[in-house]
Amino acid sequence: MIERVGKFIKQGLDPNMVTLRVDPIVPGVTKINEVEALIKRASELGIKNVRFSVMDYYRTTSIFMKNLGYNYEEHGYIKNSNGEFYTHAKPEVIKRISKKMLQIANKYGVKLSTCAEPGAIQGISKQGCLSV
Repeated sequence: MIERVGKFIKQGLDPNMVTLRVDPIVPGVTKINEVEALIKRASELGIKNVRFSVMDYYRTTSIFMKNLGYNYEEHGYIKNSNGEFYTHAKPEVIKRISKKMLQIANKYGVKLSTCAEPGAIQGISKQGCLSV
């Protein structure tokens, strides 16, 4: 997909109007080196805006994730008093991923934002999941 966008940029699309969205980052599954390669390629195309999110727990999608063998507790999600998982991963999981994403963003000179993640760290703006 990034190469398709690259063709549009070569045809005149302003890369400042493009936001690369890495969504969701799945703790314990998403390979950070693949994310870095994608951000690197985007920056080579002139794309300077990257937005990411960490996978949220939703009852409907959890069925599919559990069928795929995903263990929410093992990867930083905790249960509330009702026995359901909280929507977001533990703050320390989100912070660890955010720090790594910021390191990559700084390496390639892109602006980083989150898709409504709690506990954003300095250097990462908190945006809505959809933008104008």
